[in-house]
Amino acid sequence: MKKLSLYVFLVLMWCNTVFSQDLSLVILDKFFQEGQKVCEEEGYGEYLLRNNPITSIDISNDGIKDLIIDTSMQICKKSYSWFAGGTGGKNFIFFINPTIDVVNSWSPSQFGNDEKNRIFSMLIRNYEVVKWKDKNALKIQIHGVSCGVSGAIGCYTILLVSEKGFKKVEGPTPNPS
Repeated sequence: MKKLSLYVFLVLMWCNTVFSQDLSLVILDKFFQEGQKVCEEEGYGEYLLRNNPITSIDISNDGIKDLIIDTSMQICKKSYSWFAGGTGGKNFIFFINPTIDVVNSWSPSQFGNDEKNRIFSMLIRNYEVVKWKDKNALKIQIHGVSCGVSGAIGCYTILLVSEKGFKKVEGPTPNPS
């Protein structure tokens, strides 16, 4: 019985990993198609990815891997700043409990949130996954204007994530100087 349970567990883990990889491949393909089009239309040369822009992690605390996309990992060869963002941050896209249908219907040229499909976009400087009351939470870095300090100091906010979106549980709080 223990062997059977172990076997079932390993198969399910493998399926979850394969499923995440398939979704990532669809997203990367869409990035390349849209990125090549944008770089060409703007006259900025070849489209490139600097690193893998996709992180797969359960931030919604339901056992299903979510996807986080850092759009600043894209560049046009003649304009490194086109996708880079600015002092306020860069665009991150969050797919909460993604399905192949949702990923297939999504377009990288979409801006804003698509709550129906659990796709959320946020302009932030960066993020890290932290523990908040024994749950995964996002600690996001934002511009200092959000908490009354200079932009160079910046602020952080802690958010809990669910299929319904983001819920602020702390902040904005100035970063230690």
